[in-house]
Amino acid sequence: MVLDALSTYNEGLKRFPESVVLHRAAGRLEVALKQYPQAIEQLSPTLARVSNDKEASYYLGIAYAATGEAEKARSAFEVSVQYGTFRAPSLYELAALDARHGQMEKAHEKLAAAYTEFPDAALASDVDVALLRALHNAKEAENRLRTLQFADPANSFLRYEAARLGGTGVALWEHLAADPERILAIAVLYMHFGLYDEAVELLAHQFPEGPDVVSEPGMPRPEKYPLIAYYRGYCREMLHQDASADFLAASRMPTIYVFPNRAESLAVLKRAIAANPKDANAHALLGSLYMSGGMQDAAMSEWSAARELNPAIPALLRNMGATTLYLKQPPERAIEFFTEGTKYDPQNAQVYLGLEQALHEAGRPAEERVAALQKFPGTNPPATLIFQLTRDLADAGRYDEAQRELATRFIPLEEGGASQLDVYIQIKLKQARALAAKQQCQDVRNLLQHLSSDPVPQLSLAKDAITLALQSPRRKKEIAEAQAACQK
Repeated sequence: MVLDALSTYNEGLKRFPESVVLHRAAGRLEVALKQYPQAIEQLSPTLARVSNDKEASYYLGIAYAATGEAEKARSAFEVSVQYGTFRAPSLYELAALDARHGQMEKAHEKLAAAYTEFPDAALASDVDVALLRALHNAKEAENRLRTLQFADPANSFLRYEAARLGGTGVALWEHLAADPERILAIAVLYMHFGLYDEAVELLAHQFPEGPDVVSEPGMPRPEKYPLIAYYRGYCREMLHQDASADFLAASRMPTIYVFPNRAESLAVLKRAIAANPKDANAHALLGSLYMSGGMQDAAMSEWSAARELNPAIPALLRNMGATTLYLKQPPERAIEFFTEGTKYDPQNAQVYLGLEQALHEAGRPAEERVAALQKFPGTNPPATLIFQLTRDLADAGRYDEAQRELATRFIPLEEGGASQLDVYIQIKLKQARALAAKQQCQDVRNLLQHLSSDPVPQLSLAKDAITLALQSPRRKKEIAEAQAACQK
């Protein structure tokens, strides 16, 4: 949706290139998408026309900071900090710039001004606890922490700060160990304020294991999560320490369930690639990060580099094939990626579904699409694959086989997805249309009669459920079209 909105704004700028409103809106979205150079191009003309535009100045400051232009960022924030909606976040960003230059006292003063003037500036309040501790003002840090934790006891950053100030950290380490992204969420706050030693200490912590660590199924452990190691290496480099062991470890970790999305990951992954251009993991993850911001060309470039180094990275070839289809490039190219994916990523059902879609867009026959889906080696394919296989079998005229697929497979229900009933009706209506095209009209009438009057015990489908489903406007239209074809 964000990409669609950005496209709309850019189309508008073709008609109204002088529009400050459109430049500002497009620049704001480009910042959200981490397209910082483009955002600078959009927002600079806005300030050239309206020099005191607080919103444009704030987002321009974010873009400059992200591209390493600290002084330009400061100048932009000094405009947006003057008053209004963007004063508090601008104080926060100016404090971060001060802290990164070692001016901790100035940073503390700005954060204090932010949460004093704006009591809802929670992030400024939280980070100030760390700055007070860094300024060796433990007593004031503890007082502030106590007040903040009373209002937000579940805050992971505050819980970690409590442990840093001598607290017991009850259940803290198990909580952080359960999701590596919780660790990164704390680390990036320290990094933003130049507290790289604090970030390294957290990122290098030996987190507990055992039944008290309650994770989502498949969640990687922190010590096996490549972004943890990449961030740790980046922070060590910022401290002028040797980061080679961290970057090497990250390059050898699995990337399953790793989805980089933070703006900070741009600098981290770029630095990892600069340190080792042959790091396939870093290329693949940077490509995914680019794709999350709608930068398809940059994503494909990084994924191509990763493919040259290690095509077996999970989901890599699926992502390349899906992006090729999304960009409306020749489907034969997508077929190449997906076919290669069946070799290197054979348990990924999305590879086979993508291959089926690419074959369909290339105009390949239904039998070829069926064969592609039937290559999936798992004993329990996901419902989406089974349903697509049955539809393709129906397109190939193999209606009984399609119905057997529905009857003999375990198909878990998926919220918002299709059901066995939906797909069964689709199969029967495909069959009715095929019979009608051959003018086998009595067979059409018999099929529709049985469809509306008979239960299907092998699929546990009751007559009433089928009858109700056939009453939808879409199904009524499809039945009418099959009947009309026999009346010509």
